[in-house]
Amino acid sequence: MHFRILNHDEYRRLFGEALKEVDVQNQEMVLNLLNDIKNESPDRFGSKVEEIKIILYY
Repeated sequence: MHFRILNHDEYRRLFGEALKEVDVQNQEMVLNLLNDIKNESPDRFGSKVEEIKIILYY
């Protein structure tokens, strides 16, 4: 599911916005998962994970 979200521009934006509504503990859990995906394939997912982080924190 996370791979599909990362590969879709609109879903990625919506996912970042939805994470703002989640408690910090669950945000950290999701961000850890996204960072694992990013680390496994940085060329493919690095910028996409960073985009979600930017949306979450700003």
